[in-house]
Amino acid sequence: MLSAFITAFTAAHLALVVPTTSQPGPDAQQAAFEAAKAQFKGGDYLAAAAAFEALWEASNNPKHLHYAGLAWATAGEDARAILRWRRLLLDPSATAEDRQEAETYLSGALGRTTTVTLGATPAGALRDAKLELSRDGSPSGPLIVALADTTNTTGEGYVVHLEPGSWTITLHPASDRLTAANANLEIDATKPRLELPLELAAVMSALQLQLTDPGALAAGVSVTLRDAEGRAPDVRLDITDEKTSIPLPVGTWHLRAESPGAAPVEETLAIHAGQPTSYALVLSAPSKSDGPTPSNHTNSSKLDTAHLALGLGISSAISVAAGAALIGAGEARISNSRNADFPCAPGGVGQFAPCRVDEAHDMIGAGSLILGGGLGLGTTAVLAHKKIAHRAWFAPLAIGLAAAIGGATWNGITHSARMGLFDVDTSLEQNDLSTIRASLYPSMLLTGFGGGLIIGSTAALIRGRSARTQSADSRFNASISPRGALVRIHF
Repeated sequence: MLSAFITAFTAAHLALVVPTTSQPGPDAQQAAFEAAKAQFKGGDYLAAAAAFEALWEASNNPKHLHYAGLAWATAGEDARAILRWRRLLLDPSATAEDRQEAETYLSGALGRTTTVTLGATPAGALRDAKLELSRDGSPSGPLIVALADTTNTTGEGYVVHLEPGSWTITLHPASDRLTAANANLEIDATKPRLELPLELAAVMSALQLQLTDPGALAAGVSVTLRDAEGRAPDVRLDITDEKTSIPLPVGTWHLRAESPGAAPVEETLAIHAGQPTSYALVLSAPSKSDGPTPSNHTNSSKLDTAHLALGLGISSAISVAAGAALIGAGEARISNSRNADFPCAPGGVGQFAPCRVDEAHDMIGAGSLILGGGLGLGTTAVLAHKKIAHRAWFAPLAIGLAAAIGGATWNGITHSARMGLFDVDTSLEQNDLSTIRASLYPSMLLTGFGGGLIIGSTAALIRGRSARTQSADSRFNASISPRGALVRIHF
């Protein structure tokens, strides 16, 4: 019923506009228009649509484009008709009458179709791409659409309108680095809108490396590959065989190879589709002017801390010796206070003079603090000797902070109780001294131990940061991409 109405209306309209439709020109153009009109009236809508499109391409007359849309719609090819009317609406030479008629027919065709919104991964893959649309049973063959033509007058982009049926959609990217994406879609008139996400894979090839010096394998060979256009992630791997095949997306790649005792090798390589690219990797000894190779720098995960360990060890030994000596002097001072002759010792012989013990108390506290610091420095010296990872130094740093805060808090809480024992009007008994030692020794040792850990760990972190910065100056900042991983290219 609808096709019959469109046919009758279009035939009548064609009869009315024949005198004004043809552009002044050769008789052949007028004859072509008459032939197209006759094909439409005779029911050969596909042939008429093709003829009107040929006339439009020759004359750029928007009316011919409108008639092509009418012929496609009458033949049941609404997807094609909508594209023609949309193009007419974007034509600045179209008259107001042309636009009004096109909008009327376009509105009807949109109501008979489903709006399909296209999306693609990676981002930017739709730019300048083309769509190939094929509907099962369509006598017209595939419809090739430039995505730039899918934008309508409202600015809505990357959508197509498809009539009901089984469709095969193929996205052909503009970049030769991406493969085409295919999707099958069932269009149902009950669903006015659909979304179609498409994922395009990188066109893959391979780089075949031939190591000319097999002896370099013993020293270790690392290779970093960087996409010249920055679309694919860097690839970094260690070479373990004389021949190595590395899967890569096609394109231009920068290669850098490093091995201890050899000069770094840098090369730009073109990776083509269809066949691997071969490259002979030649590693040679550096010249005197080359300076140290990056492999002679400190490894970024294990720090060469031999000098640091030695320095921390020496500092630890000095601190332990000094702390022990100060504690010994304090204890001796307490022992010598067993004398009733001191003015501050009102008790008898065998008791301890508070003034003497108070002075010794300060010496023992300071000695315990220094001794604890030496033990903390010694602990970090052992860790430095074991060459723990740079980030692992944050653990002893955190432990040191906790120990220092805990020890200082403990000492502060018990300080008042200890000071209460040093009343000048009383002498100290042995159990009083035991009470003092029970809190003074451990709290100050813990505080000092925490401080030693903090000092040693901070020194290691500062040294490690300096070494990592030196190493970064001579290396690519490459990220690791395992073999076989999905490679995503960004546009």
